[in-house]
Amino acid sequence: MTAATAIMANAVPVLAMDEMEPFYDIAADHWAHQAIYKLAQAEIVSGYDGGQFKASNSITRAEFTTIIVNALDLDLSNDDTQFEDISAQAWYRAAVAAASENRLIHGVGENRFEPEASITRQDAAVVLANALSRYDTAITAEKGSSFTDENQIAAYAEEAVRTCVGYGIFHGNPDGTFLPQRAITRAEAAVIITAFVEMINGKELEMPRVVRTHASMLQLRDGAVKVSESQEETDATIFAQRVYEIYNGDSVTMGSVIAGKQEHSVCVERFELEGTQGKLIYFDASSKAWKTNELKESLIQSSCLILQTEEGSEYLIYTPKVYKHLENGSLEYLGEMDGHLEIAETNTGYSISVIAPGIPDNCSADYMYVHSVGNALFDWNRSNTLDYWSLYPLDGDARWCYDGFYFPAPSTYIPSGENIYYQCIAAYLCKSFAYGAPYHPVSMDLTIATLETMLRLQNDHGYFPTQSLSTWLLEDYNIGANFFDTRFNTDLIGIFHYISDWSDCKEFDEAVRAYFDFFLAFAADHHYVTKSGGWLVQDYWTPQAHKTSHSSLNHQVAEIILLYRYAKVFNASELEACADKMLAGIRDTMPEWIMRDGNLHYARYPDGTYGGVDYPYLTYNDLLELQNLIQEKYGSPNPYIQALMASKKTWMDANQITEYNK
Repeated sequence: MTAATAIMANAVPVLAMDEMEPFYDIAADHWAHQAIYKLAQAEIVSGYDGGQFKASNSITRAEFTTIIVNALDLDLSNDDTQFEDISAQAWYRAAVAAASENRLIHGVGENRFEPEASITRQDAAVVLANALSRYDTAITAEKGSSFTDENQIAAYAEEAVRTCVGYGIFHGNPDGTFLPQRAITRAEAAVIITAFVEMINGKELEMPRVVRTHASMLQLRDGAVKVSESQEETDATIFAQRVYEIYNGDSVTMGSVIAGKQEHSVCVERFELEGTQGKLIYFDASSKAWKTNELKESLIQSSCLILQTEEGSEYLIYTPKVYKHLENGSLEYLGEMDGHLEIAETNTGYSISVIAPGIPDNCSADYMYVHSVGNALFDWNRSNTLDYWSLYPLDGDARWCYDGFYFPAPSTYIPSGENIYYQCIAAYLCKSFAYGAPYHPVSMDLTIATLETMLRLQNDHGYFPTQSLSTWLLEDYNIGANFFDTRFNTDLIGIFHYISDWSDCKEFDEAVRAYFDFFLAFAADHHYVTKSGGWLVQDYWTPQAHKTSHSSLNHQVAEIILLYRYAKVFNASELEACADKMLAGIRDTMPEWIMRDGNLHYARYPDGTYGGVDYPYLTYNDLLELQNLIQEKYGSPNPYIQALMASKKTWMDANQITEYNK
């Protein structure tokens, strides 16, 4: 028998509760999440006013004593204590008296207890070892590990530390230390006390069902969008869902099933349809074509389905896909575990179930659907509707997950490889949805919902970080994960501008303004000065110390376009002034960008040289867009931009590159 299977002499009471209010500062992925909620459900620990647990705070001697007394269900009727620094009104007086009477904890000398002092790891071990002595565990503790700092453990705590480590209640640190004199945090206390209670009970404490909810609003030109969030947490699974109620009557639902011990398939959504008439249109991955069936009992394996009901409502359903969570915010797609749709007949119509498979540890199944009530999601009068939507089955390079847009990881990213996706801030899929918004209601619905999701990635600095670790950025500039990529951010903010004519969304505009507040400060501090005082703004940055990065032409041009466009939207002269400085930077350096063969250099490097090979046509498209904007703004083209375009076009024509914008 091991320490994990102890037999108890006195059972600790475990209170069962179906549901409890969440601690709003304990996320579902917090390392002590389960321990905290198990103890809270059993009424062994509690939080603070305002729904916080404050897990990283050190725990006081009074708090730790109270928790142990609660765990042991000791009698609190006698609050007599000899400690002079505990007042008669102290909330912990009875607990300290009970703990002292039962020889669990002692004072610090001279009739003092120091209730507000933080308890150290070695002193917590002493309390727990004293508590263990009350039980006939019928086991022998395994030999405790040795620690590199054993000589720092006080003599009075040595045996207690060995006992607690031997029983698996306490553990050392990854570096081999125990840190006996370090204050213990509330999270650490929850973990060790949970281990203690479960050991003496001989079974695990029950994990409560924790439901978190939150609602917010987006104010758009034509109406409001209500965003409702819910997250249900159990010991087996986390069910997260976000619903967007669009002002046109449609709704977008995004969901994620995050595994703990989810071994079996689970129904994540069920739709009850009235009537026997209906149609199912689904994308067949093998033929890359749409197929149409009348509604009937069946199991459909497809990533993307359109459901048309008898009453005229429609659903667009993206079935669950399973991803393994990797380092640096990346995902590995587990293609053999795709979810599916099940259709069953009922007395009045059909029941439609969206099924997620059993999910391995450290994985999640993400899905999404759009629903209209009595109206079509698509403009079926357009002959190419299905052909157009065949670009968006979300089973290829473009992936939409609960927390945003994902794209295949380049080989220079860590991690990378087959079926590895990184969270891509450029959000190409959002722009594709936006292109269809004038034609299909579902495109507008998805544009709003996916962009609101991307907004959640904006950090306190104001930019949208790329979580991945780029090997070349690390090697060349010592820039690590969570870096600022000017092009990715520019592309994302550009989507908000693209939809601004019909969205006019206050919350979107606030996020854009926050980004420009950051960018203006960034550009002022991180640029190369050209001969007339122009700026070539650097491409990459991170708050951590790093080397100066290069400035590439495509980043510079795209940023200028965005600054000019939003200078007009916000009537912001500071944005136009920044764009003017950056345009002057291109003007001053125009000859240096052109290579001998007519192609363009990719970047200006920190040492002042120009090099690298430009994209085949991306930069040309950027230059063309900027030139059109300048023509519209000033009535005549910019000769320096024109010279770069002419050189690039000559090179493209000579190399049979025709995909550029005309």
